[in-house]
Amino acid sequence: MKTIALRLSRNARFLSIALTLMFASYAVYRLRAVSYAVPTSLETAGTDRTDYDAGDTVFVRGSGYEPSTAVRVCVTRPDGSVATEVASIDGAGNLAFAYLPEVLTGRFTVQVLGRDDVRLAVVEFRRGPVLGTDEGNYRAGETVAFRGSR
Repeated sequence: MKTIALRLSRNARFLSIALTLMFASYAVYRLRAVSYAVPTSLETAGTDRTDYDAGDTVFVRGSGYEPSTAVRVCVTRPDGSVATEVASIDGAGNLAFAYLPEVLTGRFTVQVLGRDDVRLAVVEFRRGPVLGTDEGNYRAGETVAFRGSR
């Protein structure tokens, strides 16, 4: 069996080392970019409105987060399913996140989670027409009062 030795030119070796270092530094950058926020006890979150129509984008904004980190944003939909995305916290500790609800209508709950899935903030909003009652349970003969919003 014959062995063939491959010798790379000086330029080719330099290029292979440069590419290796570039990919390694990118991996370190990606690890740092997904460093989740540690609780500060100052976190807030809110939506630009409480009720949304079909096709509206929900803007979630907050402040008081650990600067230059990331958070997981978990949206619990009216059917109980959960959508999870990663959002970045800017250098001043502010959160800005946009969410487009699907075709579901009803109450949505947004949880902002930090490192080790610690809940940092919670906010709710409604999409579409919502119909509710003034009480959860009624006795026979009681009048039921409905309230709603579009």
